[in-house]
This record gives sequence, C-alpha cells and structure tokens, in this order.
Amino acid sequence: MSSLTKRLLSSTSIIPSRQKLPATIGAPDLDDPRGIAVQFRYAFVVDRYGLKTLDVADLAHPKMTDKGRVSLGDARNVYVARTYAYVADGRFGVSVVDVENPERPHYDQMFGGNGQMNDAYDVKIGMVAGSAFAFVADGMYGLRIWQIVSPWDDAAHFSRIQPAPQS
Repeated sequence: MSSLTKRLLSSTSIIPSRQKLPATIGAPDLDDPRGIAVQFRYAFVVDRYGLKTLDVADLAHPKMTDKGRVSLGDARNVYVARTYAYVADGRFGVSVVDVENPERPHYDQMFGGNGQMNDAYDVKIGMVAGSAFAFVADGMYGLRIWQIVSPWDDAAHFSRIQPAPQS
C-alpha cells in the first residue's frame, strides 16, 4: 500500500471514540421510540402513540414539528418512500401515511391483507419487475408481500412521480 493511500485511509476513517452525540430527544416528545426513517431534513419516528416528524436540519437542535403527528394503534417500525410512510402497525397490518408535507402528515390507508397480516414488525419497499412491493415481516404469518404499484394499474396513476399505493 502506498504512503498516499495510507494517509487517505487514516484521514477519512471514522474512529468511534472521537465521534460525538450532538443531541438527544426523549420523553415527553417521544415515548418508547421503536423505529426511525430519515428523508432529507426530516426524521420520521414511530413510538408508543404513532408516527411523529422531527425537523433534523440542525442536528445540534432537532425539534418536533408542531402538527407532525399521526396516532396509530401499534406502530413498530417505519419506511419512507418519497411521499408515503409505511408503518408496520402490529396487529393492524401496515398503515400508510401521506408525508408529502412532512410537517403535516395524514393517515391515508390501512392494509391488513384481509386478516392475513396481524403482527407486522417491519416493512420495506422495493421494486421487482417494474412493480413496487411492500415486504412485511409479520410475526405470526412470516414474510408477507403486498404489491402496492403495478405497471398494469391505470396508466395515469402509474406514470406519476409518486403513485399512491393500491390495496
């Protein structure tokens, strides 16, 4: 290894003992936080009461947004894809929250798979063969896969930048 390579590696490596924790948010703002997703300047956190939005543009001073709360029944984890937050909502399945305006999120829809999804612990969104799917870890039923967008949907719906999920 050249001396230049060694210097570059040593100057760019992250040494955990030198890192600092710029801020902490806890009770009463967050009660038993369970999952987090970050998109641009916002952090979306699920806790005992549902989904909450934090403005993290200034990491030394993160703050709760005034209207950034959506009450949910059993929120366990969250995944944000563009303008929707998909919340693994335990016994209820997957709650979909519209976060186009992150400071004023609102409940959009629930997907429970006709009773076949009732212990949702985690959810991730992925593209497979031109379609978008929600991959849901369900403690009772295992991995559940929900097709949320398909190229065979209405062409006007599918061609939008962020098509709404279809249940």
